[in-house]
Amino acid sequence: MTTVLNSIELHSVDHCTLSCNYCSHNSENENVKSYSAKDYDRWLDKISQKGISFSIILIGGGEPLINENMPELISMAKSHTHQRVSTMTNGWWLSSEEMVEKQAEKIEGVDDLCVTIYKPYAEKFGGISAIEDKLSYLQELLPKLNIIRWGQRVVRDFAVIEFTDEKKDTIPDFDCGFMACKQLLHTGIVLGCCASRRVMYMSAVDKFDLQKDFNRDEFVSWYNKDPLDLCSYCSIATEGISFKEWTQKIGK
Repeated sequence: MTTVLNSIELHSVDHCTLSCNYCSHNSENENVKSYSAKDYDRWLDKISQKGISFSIILIGGGEPLINENMPELISMAKSHTHQRVSTMTNGWWLSSEEMVEKQAEKIEGVDDLCVTIYKPYAEKFGGISAIEDKLSYLQELLPKLNIIRWGQRVVRDFAVIEFTDEKKDTIPDFDCGFMACKQLLHTGIVLGCCASRRVMYMSAVDKFDLQKDFNRDEFVSWYNKDPLDLCSYCSIATEGISFKEWTQKIGK
């Protein structure tokens, strides 16, 4: 018997082409570092051996499409799910048909591509209409690809994610999409929330160590924990979600 969980994210790259303040994955503060299929295959294999699979394996980042190992990561992820492999991008490559062709080769085989467009690229590449033309070309090259336009046509604001050393009560029925993002690191650590990358030093960070022996029930119970320990230190869970105008980290 296999227990099928919703999704897991593979942290394929630390850095990004942008440096967004309040990035949920802390990419604005990271150094240049990419990971390979070999970094994750053994951990997904161990999870599978425990009778656990995922409906969606998401190849995340950072900006995944700057990782030259994407074809191997996609192939490896495909071998661990009978359903969908997804990835995401900020559209840094939507400048020309030649660039689209290069990325199409890199992501061939992926089921879903979530595209989030930011102001610097919208301005640099000639506006939303020009970007949509490039996405249409990508669809011609990869007709089976499900292209998802994420949220605002051009990102105007970001959810504020702040952590405190003071433990607080969580508000009733708070809504936080980050808590659903279980992120597997190349070290075999699974994070209960992708935003916890911002405060890895805190003891309240919810982690599951795949290097240790475990059984299916232990992992499933941890995976479904709600709220997380870290929620009591997070502004979204203790104060409610708020937004600030999108900005980049100066000098990055």
